[in-house]
Amino acid sequence: MTPQRIKHYRLREKLGEGGMGVVYRAQDEQLNRSVAIKLLSGKCSEDPKAVERFHREARITAALDHPHICTVYEFGDFADAPYMVMELLNGQTLNELIDGWPLELDKLLDIAIQVCDALAVAHDSGIIHRDIKSSNIFITEHGVAKVLDFGLAKLCKKDALGLANAVGPLSALVPSSSMSIPGLAIGTASHMSPEQATGKELDSRSDLFSFGVVLYEMATGALPFQGLDATQILQAIVSESYRQPSKLNPNLPKELDRIIGKVLQKDRALRYQTLGALKADLVKLWQDFGGYASSHEVPPPRAESKTASCRSSCTTAIRRPLESRVGWCRPPARCGETAQHI
Repeated sequence: MTPQRIKHYRLREKLGEGGMGVVYRAQDEQLNRSVAIKLLSGKCSEDPKAVERFHREARITAALDHPHICTVYEFGDFADAPYMVMELLNGQTLNELIDGWPLELDKLLDIAIQVCDALAVAHDSGIIHRDIKSSNIFITEHGVAKVLDFGLAKLCKKDALGLANAVGPLSALVPSSSMSIPGLAIGTASHMSPEQATGKELDSRSDLFSFGVVLYEMATGALPFQGLDATQILQAIVSESYRQPSKLNPNLPKELDRIIGKVLQKDRALRYQTLGALKADLVKLWQDFGGYASSHEVPPPRAESKTASCRSSCTTAIRRPLESRVGWCRPPARCGETAQHI
């Protein structure tokens, strides 16, 4: 039975539900503000691994105090079920914003630079996200990007080059009906780095590759590596090439082709080594197009446009109006899962 309140939080409405739990809109009656509460429920609340993942997500996210990372206010247990209190976000995921269409260049660069800032803070804190994808990036109604879901994140140590390296071996996947490979790697198949896809030890450059997949999505509306199932997708990531973004979206500048090509290098030694280096090239590209003031550390929030033109060389289409969605992120995963669905 769903509680009506948790401590001084009154639950208002359900925002999302998954096999692992439920997310509610709630009212903080002490501070008189709306929040989102994620409840781990059912069998998951009795699963030590699920509870530990939930607590790890809360601790890591709460430690990363940054405007482009969803804020965790509190977490604890209520009636033997873990809960997490977070800021309530209005908007939609980046995956919903893309919706199969390329984004305008200035919007793409704006979002990309914000996400670079967020991930750089995580890496500087010795944390690898391990599940960067467009559905784990939320865009508020004011155009502010928020990185979500640190449930698969790994606390790491820094090597001599300053790269965050995962401590200990990767855990095996829990078999599921999703497009994933049991016993091989952790994450989402479509956004895994080659080293992640082959179960190797990870460092922060794995997140850069995953973010490169997101950049490709924003530039083209499509994924760079595709297949009928997770096995085919991972094979493509490890050994196959992809079509240059400008082949799918001719209006893209060649410099963006170069940037995406570098971040999607299969050999991590050939990629950007840090988010700062990637951000520098993105900022320069935006400056070249007159869209970024170099005095700004973080781009100012941009209001969402109700319509946007399709960047095709021969056609123009009106995108459907952006739906205003409320929530902190997608519904929780299935109980016991250590890997996310594609």
